[in-house]
Amino acid sequence: MARKKNFEEMKVRGSVDRLHLVLGDQLDVENDLVRSLDPKNDAVLMLEVAEESRHVRTHIQRTLFFLTAMRHAANRLKHLGYRVEYVSLDDPQNQGSFKKEVARALNRLKPRRLSAARPGSHRVLQQIQNGALTSGTALEIFEDPHFILTPDEFAAWAKGRKTLMMGHFYQWIRKKMDILMENKKPVGGQWSFDQSNRGALKSAPTAPPPWMAKADSLAETTLKTIQQQLPGLEGQVTDNRWPTTRPEALQQLKQFIQERLPDFGRWQDAMWTGENFLWHSHLAPALNIKLLNPREVIGEALQAYEDGHAPIEAVEGFVRQIIGWREFMRGVYWVKGEAYRNLNSLEAERPLPEAYWGHPSSMRCLTESIQPVLKHGYSHHIQRLMITGTFSMMAGCDPGEVRDWYLGMFIDGVDWVTTPNVIGMSQWADEGIIGTKPYAASGRYVQRMSNYCRDCPHSPGDKIGPKACPMTTLYWSFLDQHRDRFAANPRMRMMLRNLDRLDADELEQVRKQASTLSSNPAL
Repeated sequence: MARKKNFEEMKVRGSVDRLHLVLGDQLDVENDLVRSLDPKNDAVLMLEVAEESRHVRTHIQRTLFFLTAMRHAANRLKHLGYRVEYVSLDDPQNQGSFKKEVARALNRLKPRRLSAARPGSHRVLQQIQNGALTSGTALEIFEDPHFILTPDEFAAWAKGRKTLMMGHFYQWIRKKMDILMENKKPVGGQWSFDQSNRGALKSAPTAPPPWMAKADSLAETTLKTIQQQLPGLEGQVTDNRWPTTRPEALQQLKQFIQERLPDFGRWQDAMWTGENFLWHSHLAPALNIKLLNPREVIGEALQAYEDGHAPIEAVEGFVRQIIGWREFMRGVYWVKGEAYRNLNSLEAERPLPEAYWGHPSSMRCLTESIQPVLKHGYSHHIQRLMITGTFSMMAGCDPGEVRDWYLGMFIDGVDWVTTPNVIGMSQWADEGIIGTKPYAASGRYVQRMSNYCRDCPHSPGDKIGPKACPMTTLYWSFLDQHRDRFAANPRMRMMLRNLDRLDADELEQVRKQASTLSSNPAL
């Protein structure tokens, strides 16, 4: 049955002492910051602004996900007894940006002060600050209690380190939190079980079906508003796949722990035609808008290990994603500052190929990795990193365009997530601040980890010629183009030695074929 929840206009009447701004990626409405509000004298401000779907090309499902979850959160806050000032997209007075709408709300309500948790974006933080400044209202930014570390705590760890290696951070935070530790040593005798978690499927998988939300009347009305107010957004509207309430997020977490976690580790790097969800958790959207807390997610995974339900390989790999990569990337985002998002150490300038926006591609791996993005606003992490990410890097695409594609086209896209993952990890545009080497790979990798190559017209082993795989051609061209840059990197020496085995004529043909590929806007 559809959930019967109406969404009515919410306006605050009377005087306000403290106005607390709750953003679309801060929907834990029962955290300590919200609980510190006085329901009688304080109020909550929530804003739907068009700019958040327009500053980068944005998937309609991403906007629908955020706004539906925001409206459910507003209803929950009202139920808990808080006064809520909610500005919807179709409010005739809505001026479309955080700066203008924050200032308008402050001018109307005239609170003594404005407060907010640290946003997930430098841009949004600046807009809030400017809005408060415009109205002359005192502003207090609190640290987001959702995260395990504050930016200052991460900065203390990072101080004096030239390279911020996630592996070192992961060991440090495991010790700090006493997670999967036994007598001050890692459970199982090693920090990472990555070597056990690289299984490749040999036949069609039988993964459990992914969690699905029930029909939601609030989502239906929100979609109509979006279609009227924001025509022309990217992607398709398909199904209610993502949780937009806290109870739904807990259901999704429970299903993952029970049905997927035991096999998550073994198959986390595997790919298969038509299988876009496999054994992955799909929890990032709920985590990134704070419907789930990382502590409870880790706790459930650890309990599954203690109960013998999931092996150490799966649990350690999952825990590493949450307290390792997730906390690490957020720390990098704030410590390195706003300038980090515009780094381009490889001097890449090519526009993102039209295939990323749905133009047909002859490459089966690109098609299989991009179609779920267009359809669901999602692809799993190995498709993101090793197909769409690796290809765009080797093709010389502008990392800013790549960054914005991941931000706008993925359900879980928030700037603190996408910027370091793209600039540092995927595109190696920071020249090693995060990663010790670029994630370059040929078609042979795709062939080894998937069945994509079986029905592809390109041959993964061919770097030149009519059947050459673009991934393979661009792999050798990438190494050749940046040979001098990589020469001093010990982790690149084997790749460069293999490059040196190509004779001059073959290398010249690689360069010509790569140039042809790079001039093809569709690919």
